[in-house]
Amino acid sequence: MVNDIKIKIKQNSIIEEVKDISNYIPINFTYYDPRNSLFKAGRRDRERVTVYTCNNSENCDACKRNKCAMLNGLYAHSCSYGQIKREEGYTKAARRCGDLIRKRKDEYGDVAYSKGDLKFLCYIGDYVFLPLPHLINYSNSIREKNFFKGDGDIIRKENFTPEFIVELIKYRPRAMMGGEITSYQREEIPKFCSQLKRYMPDIFDKVKMIYPEIEDRIKDIDYKDKEAKVVTLLPGKVKLSTKILEWDGSVIKAEGNQLTFWGLTKEPVVITPDENTYVQIIDSAMVTEDTEFKDE
Repeated sequence: MVNDIKIKIKQNSIIEEVKDISNYIPINFTYYDPRNSLFKAGRRDRERVTVYTCNNSENCDACKRNKCAMLNGLYAHSCSYGQIKREEGYTKAARRCGDLIRKRKDEYGDVAYSKGDLKFLCYIGDYVFLPLPHLINYSNSIREKNFFKGDGDIIRKENFTPEFIVELIKYRPRAMMGGEITSYQREEIPKFCSQLKRYMPDIFDKVKMIYPEIEDRIKDIDYKDKEAKVVTLLPGKVKLSTKILEWDGSVIKAEGNQLTFWGLTKEPVVITPDENTYVQIIDSAMVTEDTEFKDE
């Protein structure tokens, strides 16, 4: 590599043993080009690329839904199965600025920006990702730091017991200066219980046996107007833009006058959605354990 290119590599590991990188495959690629930045870039700003690799993508519920824990946080999030490689290339002022980005696009362009940050409860190999804040804090952490892996929201699968889940539900984190962080109980726990029921129904049933009150935490949840992938919803009415259309489980049905930009009247129109077609939910009963929400 030419002398002007500086390479920085961060091993994003939360396990103790040395990793064999030969088993890692690229799952996501991002880059920063100072020449095309939305914000004003200085002449000394360098092009940057980041490659995320994983050795367990086939056994990761997050990766299967195009999400990744390593994308959480401002700088990076730890994952037992992942590594992050960062590189810096030429400055904006250099004539060859962009060389590094072009080279890495040739190598990893097929996974460019293919993953999003992780916001839902899921299994990651032998671990569980908990989408809950404040579990480690300055006042009353739910467990010692070494109970968690890395950033305080991943635990070993064997520790994700019904009893511990009840602790999570009852937990009331406190702020550093005193006082309860009320958003945890008001907002986070109903969402967590809902995800537990949808994504891990067997675990939910076990929790319900020792803590029937868990049903009370989700009874008021309403999915109306939330955006979700239409192909993950049961048939029913959905909203696309401002129009109420019919989803039959295979296609979205409409009348021509609902799509005025075509200049039609009552002609039947059929829209075949793809994996990334999002609609607004009209009826919460359309939601299943497979439903994928845009904000998750």
